Amino acid sequence: MVDAVIDADRLLRDPRRPAALRAAWTEDHLHPNDAGYARLAALTVQVLARAGLEPCAAHAAHAAHAA
Repeated sequence: MVDAVIDADRLLRDPRRPAALRAAWTEDHLHPNDAGYARLAALTVQVLARAGLEPCAAHAAHAAHAA
């Protein structure tokens, strides 16, 4: 059973360069940097909330710090 699906690639992808992540969220255009992971954490909390789910306390705290 799946409650939510989070497409990290779609959330962080550069719309002008679909094969790469946005420059602000990566060093090598392939892997997220700290800002990319923070963005992903914040978006994960939003996706889970839309699905009626709550993230674990540690994840929610990291996302709140990143916002």
